[in-house]
Amino acid sequence: MKFIGIYITIYFTFLASIGGQSLLPIKLQGKWGLMDASGKTIVPPQYDAIDEFSKDGLAIVQSANRTGIINQRGQVVLPVKYEDLRIFSKDLFAITDQQNDKWQIIDKTGRVVLKDYQNAEIFGSDYILFERNFKKGVVHLSGSEVVPPIYEKIIMVDDKYFKVLVHGKQGIFDLTGQLLVPVRYKEIKIITKDFYLHKTKYKWGGSHADGRRLFPEEYSKFELTKAGFIKLYKMDACQLFSLKRKVFVSKSIHADYIPINDDLVVYRKYSKVGLMDETGKRLLPPEYQEILLLTNELLRAKKEGKWGVIQLNGATIAPFVFQYISPIQNGISLARSEGKFGLISEEGKIVVNAVYDNFEIEGDRIKAYRNGEMTLIEFTDSETVSTTEVGKHLTIKIKRRKKTNLKVKIKEDYRLAKHEWFLDAKSGKWGLRNLKSGLIT
Repeated sequence: MKFIGIYITIYFTFLASIGGQSLLPIKLQGKWGLMDASGKTIVPPQYDAIDEFSKDGLAIVQSANRTGIINQRGQVVLPVKYEDLRIFSKDLFAITDQQNDKWQIIDKTGRVVLKDYQNAEIFGSDYILFERNFKKGVVHLSGSEVVPPIYEKIIMVDDKYFKVLVHGKQGIFDLTGQLLVPVRYKEIKIITKDFYLHKTKYKWGGSHADGRRLFPEEYSKFELTKAGFIKLYKMDACQLFSLKRKVFVSKSIHADYIPINDDLVVYRKYSKVGLMDETGKRLLPPEYQEILLLTNELLRAKKEGKWGVIQLNGATIAPFVFQYISPIQNGISLARSEGKFGLISEEGKIVVNAVYDNFEIEGDRIKAYRNGEMTLIEFTDSETVSTTEVGKHLTIKIKRRKKTNLKVKIKEDYRLAKHEWFLDAKSGKWGLRNLKSGLIT
């Protein structure tokens, strides 16, 4: 019998309220009850002890060496008849009785959810992790066993799976208790609902959730990308696996792959980069230093130290004469040549020659400076290009093409507010450069 240690005085305020009003303990003829601030009796003095209310509005009460539970309205949730009890949640309670001195978990109706256990805790929102005979298992709040108590450790993964461990091996159960991955791997990584990585010794392999082996355990490490691919490494080389299609994008092994969206992948080979689609079809040969999306239909690329604009098939739209090309907004890009600034349209055409000393970008307009004079460049949705000269200030209206349904979706995770990450094809290392000047920071 475990006695509830409570030491209360009439001045102690319980952490419970009804309609925002605190409850106060009262004592009459050696028995405890509760009243509100107006003096109205909420719980008549009838208990030997009343514990503080939990965050769920429940309190353990004791009378004649027995325990029960009441709520903030004084209503009995569990009758005072148990040897000892603990509050698991607003709906679950752990109890013992004199007959066997073993713990059980019951609900408000007295229905047994779990019995004969040593330790237990709420697991997620609908499960209980318990220990029996020093082994762990999982039971649903309905009382149905999900994972048998035969494992050394159980971890809930992403609120979707149970990872079990025993004798140095791992396996995976789903929330219904179905064994998805047999308990035979040293390590398991759930990647999607129907694909996982595993290793038995030191290398990673991949399998479908239905048990089909998709590739053998021969990769030293892996790297997830945000575009629906996973990079798998052998020594210093890399292969790219499509999580959507469950196949390798290319049979070739390259130095690296850089998915730039769900449909296009830059690959690095011999210190240069090329471009392929998600099926592995080669779109551009590995003859560029950098390839980045400019718009949904065009690429900005660097070749022999100069930047230009090309189509997905390699056709040149803007010649490779620029020191740097950087997207600004709505398909308009800044182009830098010989230390001067100009603009390129979303069609890849030069609309403002690179003759300005500096650009200051302010929303839908740019202040362009040349020889101490300012030119104001405004972006509009007009279908015409008009120029108006006011004194020494020139206003240029840039034609912006109306939006159409495009083939691919741009993802620019590499771009920051004023800088962008870039991959050096020669070294294979990432760097950070200024979006305006293209200079490495």
